[in-house]
Amino acid sequence: MAKQIEPTKSSSERILYDIDVVAVWKPEDELDQETGSQVKLHANPYDPSYSQIPKHVFKQVTHRLVRSLEKLAISTTVPRSLIQARLKVASDRFMQLSPNCQYLAALSDHKIEIRTSKSGFETNHAIFTSKRDRDTFPKWRRLSWSPDSKILAASRSDGTIEIIDENGNLVCVILSSTNINSDAETDAQSRSSFFLEPVAFLCFIDPKRGSNKILSFEGYIYQYELLVVTFDGILRSYLINTTETAAMDGKETLFHLRPNATYSREGPSDPGYFVYYHKFSFKQWLSTTACGAVITLNGLMLCLGGKSSFEDDDETTLSSVACWMLLPERPFYRKLELEGSNSRTIDDTSQLSQETADYSGFFYRLINIFSTWRNTNKNFTDEIIHNMVLSPNQQHLLTLDFSGAVKLWNLSLNKGLELNRSFNQSELNFFARGKEFRDLSLEEFIDKVSEIKNEGGDFTSIPGFDNGKVVSIGWWSNDALIFGYQYGLMIIARLPEMVNILGESPESFKSCREITSQCNNCFLVIEHEVKSVKARMINDGFVRYSREQEEGDIDDEESEEAESQLSRLISALANSLHYVTDTFLWHFENDTTESRGKIVTVSRKTYRLNRISKISPLELLNRKINALDYDDALVIAKTYDLDTDVIYQAQWQDAEVSESAIHDYLDKIHDREWVLSACIRTFSNKPDLLRLLLNYGLKDTDILDKILNNGASSNKDEIIKLLREYPFKVNSEVKEFLGKLHISEKDIIICKYRHYFFKYLDRLRTYEVIVEEKKKHDIENGSMEDFEDNDGWVTFVDYASTFVDDYAVFRDLNIAALAMDYATEEFFKGLNVLFTHHGSETLPYRFTILEQIPETVNPDDYESFLPSVILNSNGELVERLWHEQPWREIDWVDNPILKQRILPNVSEELEVGGIKLNPVEYPAQSTLITKWYIDRAHKIDSVSGQVDKALELIHHGIRKNVMNLETLEENLDMLAKLVYDCYPNLDSVSKSMSLKEFEALTEAEIIRVFLQYTDEKRIVSDIKKFIIPFLRILPSRRARLNHVLKDDIIDKIPISEPESKPLDLLYNYILDISSSNLKLVCTIFEASKPSLDAQERIIVSDEDLARIALACLYGNSRTDNWQDMTRIYECLPIFDEVSDESFDINSLQNYTPYEFFSLFKSKNEIQLQGIIDSLELHLNAAEILTRYDNAVPLCWFLQSSNDYILQKQLCIQLARRSGSGPENDEDRFKNEDEWTLLLKEILNLHENGKGVLSKISTEEIYKIFVSSLLSYGKFNLARKIILPTDQPQPLDITVAEQLVIDASREFFDNAPSGNMYHGYMKLAYECLQILPISDTLQSEIEFIEATHMLTEQKVYHQPGILIHPMQIRLAPNKLDLISRLLSTNEDAYYDSKSIMELAKKLGYRNDKVAEVKVMAMLADAALRDSNLNFAYNMCIDIVKIIKTISNMRNNDKKETLLDSVKDIAWRICYEVAKQDIFQNLEKQMILMGYALAMCPSDQAADILNIWRKIDNEYRLELIRKSNEKSLEKPKLVKPVVERVESSLLTPLLKGDRIKSVFSRFF
Repeated sequence: MAKQIEPTKSSSERILYDIDVVAVWKPEDELDQETGSQVKLHANPYDPSYSQIPKHVFKQVTHRLVRSLEKLAISTTVPRSLIQARLKVASDRFMQLSPNCQYLAALSDHKIEIRTSKSGFETNHAIFTSKRDRDTFPKWRRLSWSPDSKILAASRSDGTIEIIDENGNLVCVILSSTNINSDAETDAQSRSSFFLEPVAFLCFIDPKRGSNKILSFEGYIYQYELLVVTFDGILRSYLINTTETAAMDGKETLFHLRPNATYSREGPSDPGYFVYYHKFSFKQWLSTTACGAVITLNGLMLCLGGKSSFEDDDETTLSSVACWMLLPERPFYRKLELEGSNSRTIDDTSQLSQETADYSGFFYRLINIFSTWRNTNKNFTDEIIHNMVLSPNQQHLLTLDFSGAVKLWNLSLNKGLELNRSFNQSELNFFARGKEFRDLSLEEFIDKVSEIKNEGGDFTSIPGFDNGKVVSIGWWSNDALIFGYQYGLMIIARLPEMVNILGESPESFKSCREITSQCNNCFLVIEHEVKSVKARMINDGFVRYSREQEEGDIDDEESEEAESQLSRLISALANSLHYVTDTFLWHFENDTTESRGKIVTVSRKTYRLNRISKISPLELLNRKINALDYDDALVIAKTYDLDTDVIYQAQWQDAEVSESAIHDYLDKIHDREWVLSACIRTFSNKPDLLRLLLNYGLKDTDILDKILNNGASSNKDEIIKLLREYPFKVNSEVKEFLGKLHISEKDIIICKYRHYFFKYLDRLRTYEVIVEEKKKHDIENGSMEDFEDNDGWVTFVDYASTFVDDYAVFRDLNIAALAMDYATEEFFKGLNVLFTHHGSETLPYRFTILEQIPETVNPDDYESFLPSVILNSNGELVERLWHEQPWREIDWVDNPILKQRILPNVSEELEVGGIKLNPVEYPAQSTLITKWYIDRAHKIDSVSGQVDKALELIHHGIRKNVMNLETLEENLDMLAKLVYDCYPNLDSVSKSMSLKEFEALTEAEIIRVFLQYTDEKRIVSDIKKFIIPFLRILPSRRARLNHVLKDDIIDKIPISEPESKPLDLLYNYILDISSSNLKLVCTIFEASKPSLDAQERIIVSDEDLARIALACLYGNSRTDNWQDMTRIYECLPIFDEVSDESFDINSLQNYTPYEFFSLFKSKNEIQLQGIIDSLELHLNAAEILTRYDNAVPLCWFLQSSNDYILQKQLCIQLARRSGSGPENDEDRFKNEDEWTLLLKEILNLHENGKGVLSKISTEEIYKIFVSSLLSYGKFNLARKIILPTDQPQPLDITVAEQLVIDASREFFDNAPSGNMYHGYMKLAYECLQILPISDTLQSEIEFIEATHMLTEQKVYHQPGILIHPMQIRLAPNKLDLISRLLSTNEDAYYDSKSIMELAKKLGYRNDKVAEVKVMAMLADAALRDSNLNFAYNMCIDIVKIIKTISNMRNNDKKETLLDSVKDIAWRICYEVAKQDIFQNLEKQMILMGYALAMCPSDQAADILNIWRKIDNEYRLELIRKSNEKSLEKPKLVKPVVERVESSLLTPLLKGDRIKSVFSRFF
């Protein structure tokens, strides 16, 4: 909150300030829950072990236990008395501003929040959460930013240092142990709960240390140097790089740093990123080091504060502050004396850097622990400096010791430290005295304090009287100091008078142990508040806080000072052990069901980060106003001469609208434009008060006289009177005057307000009326219990409760747009209000508004809004005017010229929801109204599809004298009949047919639409109910449409040919459907029979009936509706008149029904009767054809009347389709009588050349019929017809024989197998036997038998594929089939007789050449089987056949035949004779001799050579046999050649041939 500042004599020296809480931290301990929450320890009540306790709960309990014994912490570096003393002045929370003042680091238990100055430190830039356990002793931590504000170092009470960047990312960790191993980090964390090894001072410096030379250590350049000083005076230096700053020899290196790297404090380095640089000891000067500072101005200087190592003879210690120069090279530090003289330089660095002892070892710790427990006097810690702060210009140093004394030192590189001033506790308490003691001097204030103490008075009731010690210090400026006191007071004392520039009284906080120096005109304070709350323990470990109860602040220092050290120890141990047993040992109780409901008091801590900012008087005034402190704001405004309007404006905005508030606040505001704006912007939930406010603002806007005074005119008074009484009735002079009138911007604004005041007053009255109508509307619709929310204007049940929100929207809505919404919502009473009271804003857009009425609404509901037409005084048809009733008289501000000047951007063209609101002339012309009705009807139909609503609209328009709606009415009437009467249950019609589509239909299409889904049951009624009435109105409709088209008012409606008769439309429809649905046509004709009365008939004219019926029948190409055609024939009229004038129907060809109908139109009754007679003949013939599944359309009879081919095709189809094939044994005709009847019917169709098959002869009919019988296997019936016994043969025997052969070959070709005892092959065989056997028939029979033999022998056409009968017939050389047979069956040659017979049946009977070829094939087959004897015999038989041929009588073919057989014979004889396995040399020589005798002359030499070889072997064989018979005289053997010649070949081996052969050898 802002500090109240009252003017004083020294006000110029004081500052105005304000305090803001920018952050609040509450305990995050899981066991300390908020009020109303609870925590249950997840322990097993039946298991008394601690293994069930969660690890994190155990750590928290241990953490609490150790912290409760913090005063007895064990440390090797911190004296025991210092441990106790620091707890009184240190805070659990720390903060540190970055050097550039951009970041604030706030350190809590286990996380660091980095806040930015951009948000006033209210929001976090980053948060770093440590993965380590919570710090056991949080008051011993330190923070330090790097000079460039990029990284931050945070130390823990165990000496561990975590370094993070400004984004909260961990850079590295420096452990307090000297060595690092796998257990180092775990060991460090375990020690942290028991040992206190804190860091006294932590600071980043430039590694160059003021030198211009770049520091390169071991070849690497480092960006940061971190100095770490512990309480025992040991300084350790580290060189650090981040991944962004790492470099080597000036070049960037690869980022190889381990993420979150961890190092020991004196362990191995990570070159380029982390290195332990050096160590230095300050023990010879300071026995204990508690704080420090680094001066960077004009060089680097290190100042440390603590306990001096030297004492004077009077046992008083020397100064506890010492300074050293920071050197870039060894020894790195040079001591500066207080008087500026240099001491001797001690290179303590070299000595310490060689030490490698582990200072964390047990014995070392034990020795140091005892050394810190040395005897100390009572005031040992009083002069120990625990805090020091540099001034902004770094020329002064402010220090604070544990006694509460503050010292101001001068800093210089020449003189070092020089004490400037010193302030004891009494003086500091005097500086922070309260307002009532402001006039006392120091001595008087001390006497006053002594007096009250002696009287035993209570100090706590007197603010600013006893403030305790100073616990925190800082700098506001170079000449102003910030002091924070033990009891929470804070001042800013300006040097040298030490006057509190915050005011006459100090600022009070709960505590202020942690503060920062001023930065950007503000500084920060961490406030620590302790409250006590009531808690209750319930059953098994539940902690439930009942309510938070303030019992006053609990100050740690007060309680601690009041108790003895022994009592504090006992209390701490008791509290800790009691907490442990309450937390964990509850489940050891015997009675677990007993409710432990004891109420205890628990301390709750809250930390607040406060920002104290310097502000200006105006800003302070604004803050007072924001705090609703209006009285103080008025005082400040009067004191500093500030404008009071803002105060009254704020009070008005904070007050409820009332008459008193108007007079108390608005009347006192000087800025009247703001008042007018407030009257416009302010709302009240009471309409009367709102009307009062609007009228109040309206009174200040009547500035017509002022405006007109700016113009030059001699009759201003008349103009003013005219504008006030008749704003719209102005002459040209007034228009010219107003057009040139100068109106200031301020006046324009006031005129705008006047316009809006009138507008909002009108809208208020309209709103009240509409609300009443809304209530009635809700009651009528039964929606008073409902809650409905619309986007535009809302409707609720309780309209009064939402008046402000509803009216705020309503008053600025576009009335036309609102009217559109009402039209959409069907709120016609509200729409009537808008039309009546705001006609000027709605009526120009009436058509667009009415178009928003849902198309599904009945026009009767909004009939009063529909435009109507009347005759005006000029006899013109114009729109009837709406009865308007405005709320008020027209004001001068409504003048069009002035209004254009005031609101120049107002356009009449608006757009609402994508709909343009274009104004329409009012009143409108009749043609425009007609167009609107037509468009509206089309829209109703297209959007809703409710034709009846569109028809009702047009009826209203006609009743309202709107012209040219009759045709649209007829169209809607027909469309309504179509949708609701014709097909009421058929969605496809109602959804697909729109009014626009219906109007686009021609007259013929209208008929088809009405009858598109009709059927036989309803077509007659549909025609009489819908079509006939339509046809009757066509003449007048056509005339009206033609007249309307001339006026060019509506779009052209297509019609049929004007000269056509209306009935032609029906006839055309009948012709259309005759091809697809003859049943419907038949139904129409049956309803038009001549026997019916003329009134009942659809087609009244007999001639038209005959013409259209004949056109339908002959134009129909279907063959499945003969029954319907017969029914139509029965409906035809009979014309009795007979005349020679006839018409040959057969002269017609293939015409369409329309062409037939057009042709028949010119025929008279006699000609029509002739056509009807021909129809009867054609129908009879069609019946016969249909009976035998050979139906043809009636037009076929016209096409085939002179066409032989068509008639023959029909005859063949009739005979062939009479039954199914015999393979399936499914005969259509069950006996021969039915086939005979079929033949009779065919002959009847011929009718001796007069029937429909007149172009075919009787013989050809028999041929076709017999061929059909044979194809169906009816051989007996075919034999009876071909060879009748009771009548002459209808066919010649040769013709009959050819029919039989053709049928047999057809069976043969279709047979899948050559088996003559099955299937088609069997039929082929049997078919040949129905007539006497002739040579031709016998050859066909033998060929079938041969095919059967080849099939049985399994002759293959291709490997794996048996030969097909068709392939046998088509084989060019059928002897090849025998060759395949012999090659397929190795043993087949044994049955040589069957093979020879097979050749004869294949067509080679009496063919010697074929016989010799077959015998040669047999010999060759035997040769392949090594059967030489069989082959030899075949060759001998071949020679015999040759001899027979030679002995034949001379004829022309003998020589040719002999040459052919000899060529076959010598080849097979040669092949058999040349076999080496031939054992009978004599037979071998005989065959070779035959080959030699019959071969061509060019082959004789080779054969003779072989023969001589065989002959030699034969002679040797004879000699060998003769030697075996020693006594037997060999017989004279005649040479084989001689024997062959003598026995057979003498005629062959005589003459020149034999001489030429033997001349080669002899």
